Amino acid sequence: MTVLPSDMPVIYDAVSLQHAAASGRLHLLPDLHGHRPAPRWTEHVRGEVEDGAAMLKSRAWCQPVLDFAWLGAAAPDYDLGLTFRLQTLMNSLDDDDDKNLGEAQCMSAAIHTSAYLVTDDRRAYNFAAKRPELGTSRVKDFCHLLFDAAGEGFITRSEVDEAHDRVADCGRTMLCARHADFA
Repeated sequence: MTVLPSDMPVIYDAVSLQHAAASGRLHLLPDLHGHRPAPRWTEHVRGEVEDGAAMLKSRAWCQPVLDFAWLGAAAPDYDLGLTFRLQTLMNSLDDDDDKNLGEAQCMSAAIHTSAYLVTDDRRAYNFAAKRPELGTSRVKDFCHLLFDAAGEGFITRSEVDEAHDRVADCGRTMLCARHADFA
């Protein structure tokens, strides 16, 4: 059975979901991807967001993600071995064994479910874009989603700029890996 691009799930990492909430644009996710099947996030990503909601400095953009029922149940780890191999490979780039588990679990889920991956983590984005199982056609960042939403008429170009400003006002930095493609 061939999976059409419009039938592919979209897996969001914690940073992208937090940017959607911080920008006040979480509602765009079902507008853009509501017709796509679950899963939408993973267990480790949910845990990262729960940890953020427990901290005063990040509660404002983490709690709305946890309250966002559209995300549904967090996906389990489909292939723990693959997840740990991906995490190890990413960690070898920065010598930190405790990082990248959420991003690795998202990549593993995206590979397993033939999904798109949305990540605003620069290292994870670049790593996934180079993976033959994913590649540049199956990796996006939140900025790309904002421009997709503008292209679909869900928001205006000035609202795209406003979303960027709101994220920056929270002290967060959007990846905007493909921003030049849309400017």
